[in-house]
Amino acid sequence: MIARKIKELREGMGISQPQLAKGINVANSSISFWENGVNEPKASYVFALANFFEVSADYLLGVGEQPQHIVIEQKFSPEIENILELCKLLDKLQLHRLTAYGQGMIDNKNK
Repeated sequence: MIARKIKELREGMGISQPQLAKGINVANSSISFWENGVNEPKASYVFALANFFEVSADYLLGVGEQPQHIVIEQKFSPEIENILELCKLLDKLQLHRLTAYGQGMIDNKNK
């Protein structure tokens, strides 16, 4: 069960096994072994995977359904709406880089 969930979530984010391995600080081979059912991640890695994918550990282990995110509609300017739509196309690593870049722009502005 967890093997399929890890692979589905990883592919859904559009990231490679090495990118996931780097994201949770494990060897590339660990991801391959987990996805192919050779072995299963220990509890600390289930926790790291759940955090990385922003799902519950129960969902990863197949004992619970992933709750749907509650969407609250909010009005933004057309420029902000465009940025939000573009962000939806980015994977988690790209979003992290974009956030860091944006923070750098703010930090430089405030100097």
